[in-house]
This record gives sequence, C-alpha cells and structure tokens, in this order.
Amino acid sequence: MQFLLALFFILGAAEACAPGTGTLGTKANYVFKMNPPVMYTYHENITPPQVDKNFAYYKCKSDVQSSINQVLQANSIPLNDINPPTVTFEPPHLQIGSACNETFVNRGIVEGSAVWYTCEEKTVGDAKEYDLTNFNVTLTVQITAISAIYQSQWESLASQVEDKLRALRGAEFAGETVVTVSN
Repeated sequence: MQFLLALFFILGAAEACAPGTGTLGTKANYVFKMNPPVMYTYHENITPPQVDKNFAYYKCKSDVQSSINQVLQANSIPLNDINPPTVTFEPPHLQIGSACNETFVNRGIVEGSAVWYTCEEKTVGDAKEYDLTNFNVTLTVQITAISAIYQSQWESLASQVEDKLRALRGAEFAGETVVTVSN
C-alpha cells in the first residue's frame, strides 16, 4: 500500500513537470528583462559596434525572429505553424564607456557583450563617488501559433530563445521571463 501511495506521488510530481502541462493557448506573450548587447543600443556619437536607433531596433527584431525560427526547427515544429512574432523593444539611448569614473558618468558599462550597468555619480560630503547601477531593458515578444500549445511548452520556447540570443549576440537576461498564455 505504501509503495502504491509513493508511486502515486512520484507520478503526480513527474506529470507536473511534463512538457504538456499548464494553460493551453494559441498566443504567448513573453516579457524578458534583458541586459542588451551593445548592438541593441544607440547614441548620436556612434562608436562601433553601436548603431543608430532604427538599426538597433531592426537588429533586435531580426535576431528574435531568427532565434525563434532556430528553436522551432530544433524542436521539429514547422515554421508555418507559428506566425511572425510581434516584437516590442525600445533601444536604449546610451553611450558606452569602458569603466565607471568621472569620464564615463551616465554611460553604459559592458561586461562580455552586454550592457550590465550604468555609471552614476553621487556626492558624499565634499567628494564625488562613482557607482555601478544595474541596467536592463524590457523586451516583449508575442507569438501566435496555428494550434494551441501548453504553457510549459511556451515556457520552454522562451528559455531556448534566451539561449539563442545569448549565443548569437551575447544578450543576458535578468530574473525570470514572464510568460502569459491565452487564446
């Protein structure tokens, strides 16, 4: 009897982690908190690899679409089963600096390929200090499928898209991605 009870709990727990669990829906809305690659930022005083605002947006949107297509193909999902995504992203207006000091106040500070911080100046008594402040931006992606997909599968897709953007451009992600599934 104890064996059957234990088996029931193990199978129940395994089912909760199965790929086909959660809300079933044709639309997923992803809200990513991203440390953007330098290429997704812009500034009037363009210094490579920074670009202008329109190209920064285009590059992000193109990379998201490419990443989704790669993930779909890797999971044997036909590309025509998913409509092109709607990408909402405002490229940050940010000049890039190499260190946090008086020369680079209010600039983005890069680690690896992504902007992780901004350099902020503060006054302590008579002295000025320079501190790194965490920096991330919101990337929202809405995807519509031809047929309904489980929440857990939409979440898996989001995680794999993050991995592709990380590998492609060096984007990093802060916290958990919010995934909302609907019809």
